[in-house]
Amino acid sequence: MKILAIGNSFSQDATTYIEDIANSMGIEDITAANLYIPGCPLTKHAENLKTDELEYEYQLRGKGIYKTSIHAALMSDDWDVITMQQVSGDSGLYDTFHPYIDELYAAVTDKTAAIMLELIQGESGVHPAAPDFVLAVRQLCNEKGILFIDDEIQTGVGRTGKLFCYEHYGVKPDIMTLAKGLAG
Repeated sequence: MKILAIGNSFSQDATTYIEDIANSMGIEDITAANLYIPGCPLTKHAENLKTDELEYEYQLRGKGIYKTSIHAALMSDDWDVITMQQVSGDSGLYDTFHPYIDELYAAVTDKTAAIMLELIQGESGVHPAAPDFVLAVRQLCNEKGILFIDDEIQTGVGRTGKLFCYEHYGVKPDIMTLAKGLAG
């Protein structure tokens, strides 16, 4: 399995140890790479896709190997999983998400299995996703026959005033992730 994480120090930490964790479970054929860029909002990632700037540090096991562009890294291998961590002070602003719905449509291929969203991002404050962006993502998943995964780890089980956060958006996920609210 080949995993590419695009993010900051959080994804750097995860990719540093994921191979060791997988190996301890008997999974030997795994590579986890990270494209490290500090403090990068979604708008910057989108600009970098268009300009091919060499602003990302390609990392294996938390150590930088070389500078690359996001496009070059995406094309450098046949990735099984690509993740993007998006938490910044700009995350909840409408114009940081919605203009990129066309790019999201373009990025979906016949290998895309799912799109996962955290509807309220909480690592840098409380940043709800724009409702029409969430509806557009749900529509995209329906059109392409892919799964819509709702990350409710921090927002589920009544933490937003409804049992699940997705209920505020008028969408229904195919899969939800739950954790903290269940544990108390």
